[in-house]
Amino acid sequence: MSRETVKQALEYGSKELRGVKIDSARLDAEILLCFVLGFSREKLFLNNELRIKNNEWKKFQGLIKRRKKHEPVAYLIGKKEFYGIDFKVNRDVLVPRPETETLIDEVLNFVKTNPKKLQATSYKLTEIGTGSGCIALTLAKYLPKAKITAVDISGKALQVARKNRVLVGNGRDRSLQNVKFFRSNLLSKVKTRPDIIVANLPYLDNDIKTLLRSSDSKGLKFEPQIALRGGPDGLDVYRRLFQQVRDKGWIDIVIFIEIDEAQTRPLKKYVLDLFPNASVGTKKDLAGRDRVMAIKL
Repeated sequence: MSRETVKQALEYGSKELRGVKIDSARLDAEILLCFVLGFSREKLFLNNELRIKNNEWKKFQGLIKRRKKHEPVAYLIGKKEFYGIDFKVNRDVLVPRPETETLIDEVLNFVKTNPKKLQATSYKLTEIGTGSGCIALTLAKYLPKAKITAVDISGKALQVARKNRVLVGNGRDRSLQNVKFFRSNLLSKVKTRPDIIVANLPYLDNDIKTLLRSSDSKGLKFEPQIALRGGPDGLDVYRRLFQQVRDKGWIDIVIFIEIDEAQTRPLKKYVLDLFPNASVGTKKDLAGRDRVMAIKL
């Protein structure tokens, strides 16, 4: 046994992280210690005076040292909660952000309010840039009639997504097993027109003004840059996506994408220049900022 108790370990971790200006210092220390001990946070609080084993103390110190360099907590513990579900993550995929849950809400609301078209029969939904698979797999749990295809340009990201398909469904949830993952540069290998397209593509601009409030700018260096950077104004990848949709001649579909509020006006103009008859709307996240754009073609 070490001499440190749970209470002392938390005080140490919090102090170390506050020293490098990490706002969530106490919470991060709690999460990391729970991970090391295999405790829930409730059990942690009930065992303040429990002495930590030497190997556990050393492991905790090592994690705090890595967190001090702003490595995301999700990478340190290998998972991140999204829409109430734990997803496996590593440095091959972005860490799911809470703002992206607005994207899920809007897709589910659309399906719920369009029963004649989408609930009477099966329908096709394609997610572009799936990463960890958190969006596609979450939608699959709530939309059992949807035939979901999820693509990504990264083979390593797809490996994580496929593992999540098994982990999230405990290998038994047929709605998740029916999600098809394959490699594609946006829509380049998607042959069948879906009814719904969902995408959270790279939209970080060169000056990172479009950085999500839940993000740590110093921690971005640990995340895959191909999944973050969208060019000078952050919209390069979305422009390519809409160009592909036009080139394929697809109509009568709805596209839901995550954006930054500053991109609302220029992207809406771009979409309407390509599709003059389109209907474009936006939905704000919990912080009151435009976060989801819905385009009906």
